[in-house]
Amino acid sequence: MYNSYRLLLISNAKSEIEQLQSLLSSLDLQIAFEVISEKDQLIDNIDHFRPDVIVSKYSFPGYSGMDAFRLIQNDHSDIPFILIADSLDEDEVVDLMLEGISDFVKKDNLERLLPAVKREVQNYREQKKKEEQLTESLKRYQDLVQSVDGIVWEADAKTFEFNYVSPQSEEILGYSPSEWCENSNFWKNHIHPDDREKAVTFCHHKTKKGENHSFEYRMMTSDGNEVWLRDYVTVVREEGEPTILRGLMVDITEHKYLSEIDHLENHLANMIIDPDTSLKEILDFFIDRLEEIFPQMIPSIVKIKDDKIYNWSASDRLSEQYLDVINGVAIGPDVGACGTAAFLKEKVIVSDIANDVRWQESRDVALESGLQACWSQPLVNSADKVIGTFAIYYEEPKEPVRFEEKVINRAKNILQVLIENKRSEKALEQKQKLLDKAYQLADIGHWEFNLKEDQLFWSASVKKIHEVPSDYTPDLESAIHFYKKGMSRQTIKRIIDNAIETGEGFDVELEIVTAKGNNRWVRTVGEAEFKNGKCHKIYGSAQEITTRKKAELKLRNTRQKLTDIVEHSTNMFYRHDQNHVLSYVSPQSEEFLGYKPEEAKRKWTEFATDHPINEEGFEKTQKAIDTGESQSPFELQLKKRDGEKIWVQVNEAPIVEDGETVAIVGSLTDITERKEYEEKLEELALVASKTTDCIFMTDPNERITWVNNAFEQVLGYQFEEVVGKAPGNILRGPDNNQQKMNRISKAFKKRRPFQEVVLNYSKTGEKYWFDLTLDPIFDNNGDCDGFIGIQKDVTEQVKRQKELKESVERYEIVSKATSDTIWDYDLEEDVNRYSSNLEKIFGYKDTEVKNPKKWWRDKIHPEDYSRVIEQIEQALSSNKDRFQMEYRFRSYDGVYKFIYDRAFIVSDEQGKPIRMIGAMQDVTRQKAEKKWLKLFESAVSNTTESVAILQGEPTDDIGRKILYVNEAFKKMTGYSSEEILGNTLDMLIGPESDGKQHEKVKHAVENWQPVEAEFLNYKKDGEAFWVRISLAPVQDEEGLYSHWICVGRNITDRRERENELRESLNEKEILLMEIHHRVKNNLAVVSGMMQLQAYEAEDEDLKQKLFDSVVRIKTMGSIHELLYKSESFSKLQLDKNIKRLISDITETFKTNTDLNLQFNMDEVILNINQAIPCSLIVNEVVTNVLKHAYKNEEEGMLKVELNEEEDRIYLNVEDSGKGLPEDFNTNTNGSSLGVQLIETLSNQLEADYTYKSTGNGTLFTIAFKRTEIKGIGSAHLA
Repeated sequence: MYNSYRLLLISNAKSEIEQLQSLLSSLDLQIAFEVISEKDQLIDNIDHFRPDVIVSKYSFPGYSGMDAFRLIQNDHSDIPFILIADSLDEDEVVDLMLEGISDFVKKDNLERLLPAVKREVQNYREQKKKEEQLTESLKRYQDLVQSVDGIVWEADAKTFEFNYVSPQSEEILGYSPSEWCENSNFWKNHIHPDDREKAVTFCHHKTKKGENHSFEYRMMTSDGNEVWLRDYVTVVREEGEPTILRGLMVDITEHKYLSEIDHLENHLANMIIDPDTSLKEILDFFIDRLEEIFPQMIPSIVKIKDDKIYNWSASDRLSEQYLDVINGVAIGPDVGACGTAAFLKEKVIVSDIANDVRWQESRDVALESGLQACWSQPLVNSADKVIGTFAIYYEEPKEPVRFEEKVINRAKNILQVLIENKRSEKALEQKQKLLDKAYQLADIGHWEFNLKEDQLFWSASVKKIHEVPSDYTPDLESAIHFYKKGMSRQTIKRIIDNAIETGEGFDVELEIVTAKGNNRWVRTVGEAEFKNGKCHKIYGSAQEITTRKKAELKLRNTRQKLTDIVEHSTNMFYRHDQNHVLSYVSPQSEEFLGYKPEEAKRKWTEFATDHPINEEGFEKTQKAIDTGESQSPFELQLKKRDGEKIWVQVNEAPIVEDGETVAIVGSLTDITERKEYEEKLEELALVASKTTDCIFMTDPNERITWVNNAFEQVLGYQFEEVVGKAPGNILRGPDNNQQKMNRISKAFKKRRPFQEVVLNYSKTGEKYWFDLTLDPIFDNNGDCDGFIGIQKDVTEQVKRQKELKESVERYEIVSKATSDTIWDYDLEEDVNRYSSNLEKIFGYKDTEVKNPKKWWRDKIHPEDYSRVIEQIEQALSSNKDRFQMEYRFRSYDGVYKFIYDRAFIVSDEQGKPIRMIGAMQDVTRQKAEKKWLKLFESAVSNTTESVAILQGEPTDDIGRKILYVNEAFKKMTGYSSEEILGNTLDMLIGPESDGKQHEKVKHAVENWQPVEAEFLNYKKDGEAFWVRISLAPVQDEEGLYSHWICVGRNITDRRERENELRESLNEKEILLMEIHHRVKNNLAVVSGMMQLQAYEAEDEDLKQKLFDSVVRIKTMGSIHELLYKSESFSKLQLDKNIKRLISDITETFKTNTDLNLQFNMDEVILNINQAIPCSLIVNEVVTNVLKHAYKNEEEGMLKVELNEEEDRIYLNVEDSGKGLPEDFNTNTNGSSLGVQLIETLSNQLEADYTYKSTGNGTLFTIAFKRTEIKGIGSAHLA
């Protein structure tokens, strides 16, 4: 960007130059000056200095400032140009402004140059900035377009003519963007002929519907090649109609060709398995198809036998002469491309045969055959032996590109697979014989349908299957009708049609009805063969499978029955091999193992736990495998997918074939509940003797039958004292909760389990709190045998809970009393709790805090996390009882807040921390305020404006004392801090200070209202200076006013300039009044003389012309009057001017018609360069109306309408008179002066106007665009 503004000064007077530079230096702008005095220096300085404004003297010896202005107009018309002259009359100034001069300044009023220069340079620099931004934006757009891997384009949606095409078109297609845009049908004409109609029709159709679309087609390049494109098109609509198409053409040629090679590879794979197709036929088909895909390539395959080259398959474009020369040649390091590639076992690229040393022996015949380049790849079998080479020839010197490298490699890989699978003709013939024999044994026959000849061939086996005579010759339709009517016939017809159309093979099992009426099942296999893109043959085999299908049906029914039994059983069935790998699992596997049947097919032992009993079970399974004998049922413990353990009973049996076990089948029964019951009883027996819990057992009537040792030791009762008694009768006391006792009684009566913390009394009356678990015991018939009760002593826990409850209550009270978030972290239980303020401060609800500890850590800002955790760990390990820290914490809305966290550490008797309690205080606002306070302090300290802070309320009779001032205040007043602080602002008042301003400030301060005022203050040395102050009250956090801030700016210079300008303005106003008076008088004299002459004239035509001229003069006088009274020379209020103008015209034309004037006009402010001609047009129109429209009419109407829409002015003048004469036209040739004036003035306005009869009078309309014409329009009155 620019550092300063550049001003070019054209002057030849040294004193004048110094005066102007001194004057302009007073502007609050940084200006660099360049001065010239010669005309020849002008253009060179503009190009090198690049001025933002030019200031020039009006006249020089030999040329003028206007000569300089006109010299730069062609190339630099946008640079502002300001003229300085001794004196110019008003007409000359108007002419200069109309020609485009930015402003005019008189030499005796150079102060006016300051605002003119400032305005023009800032406007010019702003315009330049916008132009640079636009240029940068366009450059970014162009860079983006050029970076796209494709052709970006834009076209008309109706004509398909291109408006824009990106430069990539030249790289991809070879055509420049201008070729696209200059030829209307360029796109259509360059689409491949085979794709043209389809592509154009599709795009037109989608465009008409307004739908975005994409499609593929080929275009011809400038060198005659074809390129596949995928075109992505966006339809831009306006008011529902397509107007513009924008798109991206992507080159997909490589993708298309590689897809073609994929299709070729698939077809070759089908040819390989056809026993009737020889290797030579497959290779020939490969060569032919490759040439179809890549016409520019000449492919060849040679066989390597006994280290010599033999032609295997080649393009027809390779001459017999060339093939004869290379046939039988031994391979070597310099034997062309193929011989060298075979010898080296690596790819050989010969881009120019004529200059390659490896082609000495066969170069001449190759060149005579038109071959100039050859790329060859060795073909290697699975034994790493070279069996041939694949080569591509070109009729021009050529290096392969990346895409062609891919094609060569793909072709090599395909050929190696082909040749590997078709190793020798002899092996193929032997295989064919064996296959024919196998087919006969398996009732397999061959069939073939030749589409070109429309002939169907059936082998003897196929005829035998269909029970037709050996001489039977079928056609395709009759062959299809052998298939059973319905699904079988529909299927065979559909798949044959599909094979012919797409080349897709088929393998189906369908029913036929033979010639003798027998139903048979037949397996039909078929393949399609294509040439030149069309199917010419389908062929395949047919095999009778009736016996198998019947067996399958019987087996299916049997399996279905078995499946129904298995799938609806509560047991899981399975089968596994000798290695314990499951080959079948019934659907119950999801319930037993947690896996679906297919997922469960793995090694059986993977589902077992490490329980010792499993080893015994698997030993039984292994014994069954080894001996082939069934073993007794056993139990296993298994682990499900989710980790749950279950117990199963296993029943297995071996499957033995030829004396060897081939598989194990078995079933699982879930016995988890039973095992858990048994384990529970075992555990109870052990626990009863070892546990410290109090255990008792009762009969069904709640009478104690057994207690353990802990019961006797804790409660003090001997077994003999409690046997036969109800537990409640001996363990209850006065403080027991009656509701709990009722729930225990109800559990006994309902035979239901019960668990709750209860209060018991020992024999000595001591209180014990127990966690009681009461379970009923049922026999095999489901009858209740009694109850078992286990009581865990939780007295200490209850005491702690009570203390904790009291602590929590205190914690809740504290939480409610503070706005902080209180937290309580139990280190032993690893549990953290938060107060209800969590939601208020951070936005999190209690339900959203699942794992408080992890949750808190996840919310700490990543940059603070390590420090915070380290501080906590240090506090816990240093025996401190409290700590505090600051960090950022993420709120619910994702915003981090600054937190001041204070915590207290609670330790046990050994000094081990067991609990932390803390409060999280949100200090985000304080942080921000502190930051902004620092910025404010910096701003106040460094500002050039004075700043003072005063007391909010005075503490004594002196007034509001000054508490702080910045350096600017001290510099402005001349006082030191010691002299100022403690004093009041009244210390700056002097003899000429304005008392009213001080009263204004005093009143505002007493009412705590902001106020601005201007004072004449006095410095310490007595020097007076003007200052403008802004005084505002400041509120504290509670909303109470605490201080006043006073900001002052020294405006002495501004005041002095204002006085100077005011004096200058008074002089100008006097001068302007004098000019206006003289112009007005002169116009009145001319108008009066002409009007007097009109009254005395006897010639009516002359009289009328004189009156017309009077009106025109009054029109100009009216404009002059309004211009004088306005604040600007550049603008007039057009609606007010028209209204006054028409009033003056009707006053001048004293007609006998009672005229009804109607005005419907918007307020329109117009540049004077448009207002003047527009007013003169109105004058002519209204004059014509008054002269011609109302002859012999007693009354009439004249309506004027004025409005502005989108910077366009519309004016209508309508009368109710006689209308236009039949021979009226606006052709100025031979027309009246008025019509000629209207035409001339309309051209000046670049306006459209019309006259037309309405049936009840005449309507005149005119419309023109608002413009800001340079010239007088830029001169403003102060």
